[in-house]
Amino acid sequence: EELQASSARHPADITRKTAVDAHGRFLAHASDVVYDGGAYAGGKPGPNLLPGPVGYATIGYQVPHVRLAVSAFYTNTIPSAHVRAPADVQLCFAWEQHVDLIAQAPGADPVELRLLNVIRDGQPAVATIVRR
Repeated sequence: EELQASSARHPADITRKTAVDAHGRFLAHASDVVYDGGAYAGGKPGPNLLPGPVGYATIGYQVPHVRLAVSAFYTNTIPSAHVRAPADVQLCFAWEQHVDLIAQAPGADPVELRLLNVIRDGQPAVATIVRR
């Protein structure tokens, strides 16, 4: 009963495409993120909470070229609410699933692919290269 009465995170439809070279390095990435904002404005992801560059700061991969399109829409559904780290759970889950699918295509090891593309000292994070 407690879980049914509480608010959940905002549902999101996330579409991702990533260009990868023959060695497995990420070259470019495009993300289209659409949030279900619910029926009322109070709990909707606002401009400061939509995961543009700020939300992508938690993504631990180095990608030199990135395009993000993020939006939220009013829908005729029960409103969701923000929980700690708005949008981070949706984004991180989608990224990690995406990396698993990238590794699956050529039969690569998902852990090795992650280690190859992880951000290292001095490299820019996705959040620092995206411009609004």
